[in-house]
Amino acid sequence: MIVIPPALVERPLVHYVAQARSVTMESLDAAIDAALGAVFAWLATNGIAPNGAPIIRYRVIDMARELQVEIGVPVAAPVVVADGLVCDMLPAGTYGAATYRNMAEGVAGNAALIGWAEDNGIEWDRWDSDAGDVFACRFEVLLGDPAVNPDPTTWEAEVAILVKAR
Repeated sequence: MIVIPPALVERPLVHYVAQARSVTMESLDAAIDAALGAVFAWLATNGIAPNGAPIIRYRVIDMARELQVEIGVPVAAPVVVADGLVCDMLPAGTYGAATYRNMAEGVAGNAALIGWAEDNGIEWDRWDSDAGDVFACRFEVLLGDPAVNPDPTTWEAEVAILVKAR
């Protein structure tokens, strides 16, 4: 269920530490749990505080085959990371964004944003490749704290996709 309808928003640059993964739609949930565990453990060991809610950055999407993602946590500034982790950034810019409720509604939330963009002539900063749809920046961020509210049917997430510069 969409709780904040699609709109254009300006977003600042955000640095993050993540674990890169190649996953299927079926293995995504398990990958999220494992990657966030690894990232949070590394941040704690190195005395680095998270600077926002967990993110999933979608680098390449082929829903039928494989998704290339980075699953991680924002940090205040770039850091040198251990093997198996990446430090990168979500670029500042204009994004199309929408917020949905219920983690099982992720595909529908993304579809609502994409449909809105098509209806309004908004073009994403993306291109085709043999591996699938490549995005300059497409991500989801979990809003709220699952430790406080363990019911995923009530969680909200924002999906955002960078708009192509004109």
